This record gives sequence, structure tokens and C-alpha cells, in this order.
Amino acid sequence: MGIVLFGPIKRIFEYLFTYYTIDSEKLSVKSGWLTKNSIEIPLSTITTVDFTQNLIHQIFHVYKLKIDNASNINTMNDHSKIKMTFNKKDAYLVKEILSKKISDKINGFNIIDEPSLLEIKEEPEDNVYTVLGKDIVLMGLLKSKLLLALGVIPIATAAISTIIQWLSISDKTVFDFFESIVNQTSSAIAIIVLVLLIYIMLLIIGIIISVIRYYNFKIINKNDSIHIEYGLFTKKKFTLMKEKISGFAYEQTILMRLLKWGTLQVYAIGYGKGDADDNNEEAIVCPILKLANLNNFMSGIIPELSINDIYERPGIKSFRYFFVSVGFIFSVAIFISSIIISFIFSSFHMLWVAGMVVSLIGLFSVYLEYKNTGIYGNSNNVSISNGAFKKTTVYIKTSNIESISEKASVFKRKKRITTVKLFYLAPLLVATSRAKNISIEMFNKIKEELIY
Repeated sequence: MGIVLFGPIKRIFEYLFTYYTIDSEKLSVKSGWLTKNSIEIPLSTITTVDFTQNLIHQIFHVYKLKIDNASNINTMNDHSKIKMTFNKKDAYLVKEILSKKISDKINGFNIIDEPSLLEIKEEPEDNVYTVLGKDIVLMGLLKSKLLLALGVIPIATAAISTIIQWLSISDKTVFDFFESIVNQTSSAIAIIVLVLLIYIMLLIIGIIISVIRYYNFKIINKNDSIHIEYGLFTKKKFTLMKEKISGFAYEQTILMRLLKWGTLQVYAIGYGKGDADDNNEEAIVCPILKLANLNNFMSGIIPELSINDIYERPGIKSFRYFFVSVGFIFSVAIFISSIIISFIFSSFHMLWVAGMVVSLIGLFSVYLEYKNTGIYGNSNNVSISNGAFKKTTVYIKTSNIESISEKASVFKRKKRITTVKLFYLAPLLVATSRAKNISIEMFNKIKEELIY
């Protein structure tokens, strides 16, 4: 009981003894009753100012305001992360002040009534990009269902088990029911029908999750920032300063590649992966975007990220080196093990078929990785594409690249082949990208373009 009461009392004391001050140069936060804490963040280092409004916040008409700066590139550093809760009027005013650094509109933190700051300005239509509902549904259909299956199937199994117990149905009755279905149809058909039912269920759940998460997704492109807002039950609003954006990542599942769609993420400190508060939050800047519109979309936000170069792809002589991967070796080991088990144990005489399927998937993944790998670089941006079943293409401003390295065995170096690794300013979990088995000449070309 004491623990239950301690939480709210602690929050009340935090609220009563926390003071925020904004001047022309910095944001200052002083907190604590017995132990005093003080944090100062220069306004010039602020990377994101974002709103979150869950159902409880919506009931009380308040917003949670979170401010991040470049020091949050380290996921272990939470000292410079500022979280505040305000009513709508004060939240929007603080956001405008921090985003635009309007020093002449501030009187300490005694927020003055400034209609010009609170005024909602209509943006020109060509500066606003709204993701249509049908496109969000399409995203739910095209996104990979593997992670969703890993989360849903155990929950569904537990739910079905609970319902069976609640209805007082015996295990024998359930077993007899499934046995009768298998007897009436062949085992292969029964398995196919079961897989189809599970896949349809995952499609429906994927669509529902996408619609709830990205409902009314809107991007507003301003002169010095982009504003992103979305969400049905939990509403989120982000303001990203353009000068703090390092680049973008365009992600495509196999289905997305076939239909020429993808998801665009942004690399900016404090937004998305690497945020200690919400490590699973994707840094989405556009949940579903046609490949044909990618160049115009990115260059419209960051002109330096215009795609105007040809990718260097691995040569045919490099193909064999893609087989030296943990995934492929593991799939071959499974195939060999399944053959041995099939010969030793007669009850598992068809297990080799499953092993062969796994090895074919491993072989296909090697081919996809070979086809998806590419790199180019110039004085404006550097791009790397990689991945097998999910292709990721990153576009990074050349000026935001911290370092570049290459690594190759003696045998590959004789063939003038190497693996290039790029390090750039971004949240720690996504701050690197690599292109395997690329020519050393391409590495040298990119190295010459870098501005350290």
C-alpha cells in the first residue's frame, strides 16, 4: 500500500519543486526539495521538441513535452533529457519558443500572453504531406509479419487455452476435433489451411495496429524544421530542426520492393531508436512512400540529400564471399543435421525436407543480400543499401559522417574487394551502416569526398 501511495506523492513533490527558465541562450531546469538538481541546455543544441498525449492526457487536456539534445546520442545518458507536462496553451508556447529561439518573447518562465505565438498558422498546401488512410492500410498489408507473429501467436495460444478451460472443454475433446479434421483432409492441406488462417489473422492485426498508430499522419515542411504528427489513441507531435537531421533510411520488405513502396525513417538525435524512454519507437518521417516519390520527398526537406549518383554494386567475383555469413552456414548445418536424423530415426524420415527448405531460404537470403548491396558517395551525401529480406537504404549528409572504415581478409584484398563501414551522427543503435564486398576503389572515392 505504501508503494502505491509513494508514486503519486513523489510526482506531486516533483511538480511543486521543479522550475523551468528559458532565456535567449539556454533552457534551465532546477528541481528537488532536499537535494537540489540543476540542468542547463543551450538552445542551439536542441534537436527535437515533441508532444505526446495519451488517453489520460487527453482527458485532462494536457501535453507531455520532451526535449532532446545532441548529448542523447548515448542511450545511457538520461541527464539532459527534459520532460515537462503543460496545458495546451503553455505547451504550444514553450514549443514555439524553443523551436524558433524567440528570445524577445520571453520574460523568464512567467509565460506572457502572446497571441502571435499561439496563433495557428495555415501552412501552404504544397508544404503539407498527409498520408492517406488507404496507404496506411497498405502499409499494414506489406510490412513483415515475423515480429508480429512472434508477439501474437503466444498471446493467442494463451487466450485460446484460457477460453477452453473456461468452457470446461477437455484436452481429449480438442485433440479429437483436430484429429477428425486431419482425417477428413490430407495432412498437407490441413497445414496449408492453418498457415493461411494464421497469415490472414496477422494481416488483419497488422492493419489495425498500423491504422491506430499512424492515424492522420501529417508532415509539415517548414523553412528550418519539419513537424510530424500522428496517432489515434496516443497522439504524438514532433518538431525536428533540419540542421540537426543527419539523413534518412528507406526500408522495404520483399512485398514492398515488388510493389515499389517503402517506409522512410529519419536520423535525428532524440527521435526514434536510441531514445532511452521509448527504445522501440520508430523514427518514422513517412510510414509509406512510393519509391518514385522518394527523391523529391527527401530533397524537399534536405536539399543535400538529392539522389544524383549511380550505385557501385558488388561484382560477380564478389558473389562467393556473401556465402561466408552466419545465417547461411547455420541453414546448411540444419540441413545436414536433418538428413542425419532422417536416416537414424525412421519416425523422422521426412525431416530432411524441412531442412532442405531452411537451406533454400538461406541460399535465397545470400542472393538477396548480394543484389541489395550498393554504395555511392559525393560531396553532398553518401548512400549505402544492404539487407536480405528487408532492404535498408541510408542517405547521409557528407558533412555529418564521423568516420569511414574498411576491412578485408588477405584473399579479398588481393581481389581488391573490401567491406565498407560508415559511422555518422545518429542515435547509437542506428549510427552505423555497412556495404559488404565492395571494390576498394569505391571506398577510396568516398574517403576523398568526406568533410571531417
